[in-house]
Amino acid sequence: MIWEDFHIYNAQQRAIGGDPEGASAAAPCSRVLIGADRALTLARRVIDRLLAAEAAERRWKRKAPAAGRGFPSSV
Repeated sequence: MIWEDFHIYNAQQRAIGGDPEGASAAAPCSRVLIGADRALTLARRVIDRLLAAEAAERRWKRKAPAAGRGFPSSV
């Protein structure tokens, strides 16, 4: 290890060890937010909301009766 990297490595380990979400070296895919990730995090939230709304609309369309079916005719 290069000595200049030592402080960076220690800071990373403190951030991983102090993560309330449980991020660890054993779970490298866990999310650890840093300031530089803010725009990406916000974009991810918007996309998640849009996907959830789209899925809800699909569920609603499947449950809604098709036009002309399920209703008595007025004849």
